[in-house]
Amino acid sequence: KDGDDGNVPICCRSEFFPYVLWPSLVEKAYAKVHTLRGSLTDVTDEDMGGWEAISGGGRVEEALADLTGGVAGRFQTCDVSMDRLFLYIYELQRDVLFVCRPHETSCELHGVRLNPYYPYAVNRACVYEGRPYVQLFSGAVGMYDGGLQDISVPFALVRGEEYPETCAEGFFWVSAMDFHEYFDTIFECRLVNSGDVSIPGMPPPRIPPQLTPHGALSPQALGYGFHGHGDPRHQLGCNAWFEWVFANPGEVSADNEPEFTVRVPEHTVPCDIVISVEQLDSRMLMRTTRREDPTALLLKVYEHVEARRFYSQDMICRSNWLPVRDAMVAFTVLQGGEFKIVVEFPDLNIKIDRLIFRCYTSRPGCMITASTALTSHQLVLPVEPPKARKLTLVGSVRADRVDRTYAPQPLDEAHDCMRKPEFDIAPGWRELKQEFQQDCVLM
Repeated sequence: KDGDDGNVPICCRSEFFPYVLWPSLVEKAYAKVHTLRGSLTDVTDEDMGGWEAISGGGRVEEALADLTGGVAGRFQTCDVSMDRLFLYIYELQRDVLFVCRPHETSCELHGVRLNPYYPYAVNRACVYEGRPYVQLFSGAVGMYDGGLQDISVPFALVRGEEYPETCAEGFFWVSAMDFHEYFDTIFECRLVNSGDVSIPGMPPPRIPPQLTPHGALSPQALGYGFHGHGDPRHQLGCNAWFEWVFANPGEVSADNEPEFTVRVPEHTVPCDIVISVEQLDSRMLMRTTRREDPTALLLKVYEHVEARRFYSQDMICRSNWLPVRDAMVAFTVLQGGEFKIVVEFPDLNIKIDRLIFRCYTSRPGCMITASTALTSHQLVLPVEPPKARKLTLVGSVRADRVDRTYAPQPLDEAHDCMRKPEFDIAPGWRELKQEFQQDCVLM
């Protein structure tokens, strides 16, 4: 029946249901992926996962990686300045998806009505009349722009023909300063498997599509239990990224910590490197509605300087240290060299069942290998400038915000959970009228 009479599915659905069905189908497929059944026809005690598993919640970066095949992580706006944050989003908007969570404290303090339990996604970033602006899309019922578009955004930008998105479709503009002030956590997803997904008006691509030279080498199975392959799909010019995947089908612990080596020839620089280490999704094995927290893994990237085991003490970059399924790093190699990626565990007694390592390079000719850390590496003082620099804000945390440098950071469980109806901000006109009457002394 038509959605107006209330006969609609309780799962995810489009506002144009039943004429637009793909959101419901995608969620059903996502539940199928997280389902293990003991029988194809009967309900058994061996049944695991399913709708109850995904209803138990997950993390935003995990869903982004699952649905796009990308590499995802998170960072907070308080760890970066406003101008740098805008330049970061502006330069990466063509091949990176940004999902934002409002800063609840700042919104309440200034009376800005942004709902932290609805998704906000960056659609584009631009410079208009010399000022930086960010266009967002909100999936909330009604318009949750917090009134920010009416305060500091020129009317010509909102109604301009160059950017056809409208408020009726859920899009609104904010200044870069307001974006930095009223949004807290940013989830980024590197679209390494999506091709060119840009929209008109975005800057030119940073990484042009490339072809792999004839006879290029592909990675081999190396290390203790780690087996890898290069993906030929990314060697046909249809994607700017070249992919390596390594998997360990056994048990991984502090006794056999994996490490990975990235070798970049001098003739392939500059080269962007995006890396992800993923654990087995515990939702597939759930028999109850409670999901076990994944192990907090920490990735560190070091530059090789000399001999076999000497590396620069100036770390290139590191990942977040959070209890989430995936850990990611990204860096740009400016000069040819060798780089070591190490995986650290929070506890010597922790054991993980299976790991997957994914590496993406923007240039062909790189060599990626996997092995087990059998000996310790020596960190020394470098005598030359670093050959690589960090490419992501993920893992960038101000020192004064870190409680313990030797332990993982906790998650904000109040927001890293499934949205509940009682969390919603009432969007009705009656509530808005009551709020206006309370604030206006003349009424």
